[in-house]
Amino acid sequence: MSPVIIDKYPIMIATPETSSPALLTIQKRITKNVYEVGQPVYHNPLDNSLFSGRISDYKVIVEVRSWATDNTPAKNVYFTWLFIAEGALLDFLM
Repeated sequence: MSPVIIDKYPIMIATPETSSPALLTIQKRITKNVYEVGQPVYHNPLDNSLFSGRISDYKVIVEVRSWATDNTPAKNVYFTWLFIAEGALLDFLM
């Protein structure tokens, strides 16, 4: 699998699907793994550049919590969600 470059901080929208009023809070964390590569060479399709050396790989972790209108935790609240992350895969060149 090719490494991914994240261009912008991801956006997530969540809407509760319940008959009683509920609120959702969303916490996003991005972890970045950096590892060294000498060969192979990677191709960046964003600017058509070639490079080797240090590569970053990202993992996005999302935690959604639900709350009742009296600020107590609400259990079993289903929700629909939309997640947008702008980025690019790096192509592996041999």
